[in-house]
Amino acid sequence: MLDRLRAFASDPATIEALTAESNRQRVRDLPKLRKQREALTKQLPKVAADADRVLTEWSAVPTVRAFVEDRLGALSARRDDLHHGIADLDRQIAEIESATAIASTVCDALRHVDEVYECLHPHERKELFKLLLRRVEVGERQITLEIYAGTAPTTVEEEPRPSGSRFGPLDWLPDEDSNLEPTG
Repeated sequence: MLDRLRAFASDPATIEALTAESNRQRVRDLPKLRKQREALTKQLPKVAADADRVLTEWSAVPTVRAFVEDRLGALSARRDDLHHGIADLDRQIAEIESATAIASTVCDALRHVDEVYECLHPHERKELFKLLLRRVEVGERQITLEIYAGTAPTTVEEEPRPSGSRFGPLDWLPDEDSNLEPTG
């Protein structure tokens, strides 16, 4: 399968389609990231208000100083987490807005698909194959893969490899039912 992907690197129409789709998906993530950033930003004033409330309510009681310090420490940590989260989202948004995939990058990735594939997490590998395969048929003697390639699907038929096969050949049943008498 990875060999088929590597072959796409020489097809300009496929490279163009993959580049356009990659850029479309990157831009699709922007609204979600912006909403997450907005939600975190809205939480900052609440944390500050909680800190002020703790100070005003508990500062008059001298015996609970340790409690107030712990509570303020937790609110401070929460504020720091919110700031780090906002900074991370800002970085991701800026990265998406500034970086667009270009044909040479996509072509390079396809040429070195083995190395790229090895760096992917299992869920990313699964997503990759969902994006690439339109349909898969597994028969007794062949596997048929219908691969998205540009706008028209490409059908690839492969014979299973005996050495790399997960299961042996399906000829384990006897020719005759064991309950029958032998034929003569």
